Amino acid sequence: MSGPTNPAGLSFTAPTLYTDGTTMPAGEVTSFDYGYGTATGNYTRVINDPTMKTVGGKIAAAVPPDLAIGQWFSAARSRTKDLAVSPWGNEVPFVVAAKTPAPITDFALA
Repeated sequence: MSGPTNPAGLSFTAPTLYTDGTTMPAGEVTSFDYGYGTATGNYTRVINDPTMKTVGGKIAAAVPPDLAIGQWFSAARSRTKDLAVSPWGNEVPFVVAAKTPAPITDFALA
């Protein structure tokens, strides 16, 4: 398996250009989609994020906490006020692994 294990969040730089290279005006992008799937390029779960929260100059969001254990792939795309949808951006693999409980520290025999 590859990629980070149990990531809590995602981040990326919002696009400032159209696919033809011309500058996009401020306010053109109205939301982002985050795609998640267990096969590369096949996003069976897509979450639309209209909040577009910015942290440290980048768009930031949480990774869904209820993804099944295993290898996952994720990418993002943007949506404009004119309902245009960008192609998916670069894909990032990651792993959801079972979390191991901490050891019992007060075990005793009576």
